Amino acid sequence: MRTFSYKQVDVFTTRAGMGNPVGVVLAAESLDAAEMQRLARWTNLSETTFVLPATTPEADYRLRIFSPAHELSFAGHPTVGSAHAALEAGLVSGPEFRQECGAGILPLTATDTPAGRRISVVAPEAKFEREFGEHADAIAAALGMPIISDPPPAAMTNGPRVAVRAARRRRRRHRARTRHGSGCQIEP
Repeated sequence: MRTFSYKQVDVFTTRAGMGNPVGVVLAAESLDAAEMQRLARWTNLSETTFVLPATTPEADYRLRIFSPAHELSFAGHPTVGSAHAALEAGLVSGPEFRQECGAGILPLTATDTPAGRRISVVAPEAKFEREFGEHADAIAAALGMPIISDPPPAAMTNGPRVAVRAARRRRRRHRARTRHGSGCQIEP
């Protein structure tokens, strides 16, 4: 039976159990993509990452990011949490290092502060996928709030796919939640 070093990292907090969790498997080079996907499903976290040797000299390590359903080219909190785990494990050092992922080579910076370690990443540029103007009413119903149809709702991605839409009032934008069972399923 193979064993792996696994960490669950709470991102965006200094208190255990209060952050955005990510599962990190260190030294995962013996796993294939199907095994990584199976482990990501098993952890049942929003993302599980796998730290691997870099395939290019421009990077310090390579990261593969999986949701329970599929692989992502990039995601913010898994990148930050995995960088923290790689630093703790001694896989990288120094305040600046580079991560290879499906979105390319990303520069990261680690800064130690009195509140704890802060890690920042230069995220890949978001790319426009397509507009969903014809689905504006369904999107508004799914969010439970009116939206502005000009500009039309759109999908953007820099790893995860994000729906972008304008709301009538700024305060309502922060309270929007998808209504489960709303029947709004939109594919790009």
